[in-house]
Amino acid sequence: MKVVSWNMGVAFGSYAAWHDRAWHWLAALDADLALLQECVPPEWASERWTVFTLPFTHWASALVGRREIGLRPVAHDPDSLLGRFGSYLATGEVPRGGKPPLLVASVHTRAAEVPAWVTAGHDRGTMARSSVGVPWSNDAGFAGYRQLAYGHPFLIGGDWNTARYVDEDGVPSEAGAEFFDRAAEAGWTEVSLGDDARERRTWYGPGGPRPYQPDHLFADAATAAGISGSRIEAYPVEALGLSDHAPIVLDLDLTGDVEAPEGASH
Repeated sequence: MKVVSWNMGVAFGSYAAWHDRAWHWLAALDADLALLQECVPPEWASERWTVFTLPFTHWASALVGRREIGLRPVAHDPDSLLGRFGSYLATGEVPRGGKPPLLVASVHTRAAEVPAWVTAGHDRGTMARSSVGVPWSNDAGFAGYRQLAYGHPFLIGGDWNTARYVDEDGVPSEAGAEFFDRAAEAGWTEVSLGDDARERRTWYGPGGPRPYQPDHLFADAATAAGISGSRIEAYPVEALGLSDHAPIVLDLDLTGDVEAPEGASH
């Protein structure tokens, strides 16, 4: 199965004018499953694929899949932590015959303090990274999906708006490192790093020249073992100017036995 994760960039800049062209590039990529952010699915997309978004006004996150894979939506209680994110998230599952279905989600979270109404009924102190002090939107999104994915095979990814911020000396920022260390402790394996286990460039917006990767995909250990590799497709950004994010593409083998993950903290 070919999977792509891509922030299509409609929220900012001139990318809305090229948005239909971006969808045609996605069609040419011929992926089986797409986790999209900042997108507006055109009418013709629903004729080609199964497309899931929550109701939105300007743009949304989406799950897009070949009809053959049987992608189906997973609904959140509107008053739940994930439900309060609205169309910033899209959640579904891919059936696997008699085996556990694969939970999949397209995530778009902000690098800013999450509003109190989103986390109402939850312990904000536990949710926050100690290096930050208050829970950010990406902390709340992680907390919600950690709960939902616990004990299930999963592939969850998108624009988390956080990175390790490795400097010229190879030292990561404390806040970025804490986000990924916490995910690893929960049994989440990042499957969007390079062969050297380092971040790569997916962000092409304003900023310094240092490569920055705010886009990440995570899986449980068993699902991660079925991934043969991931790559960054810079062409639609560098050559075509279709977005300020480059897509991440990975190859996933779902034919093996994917069991409920063990040893992950809840």
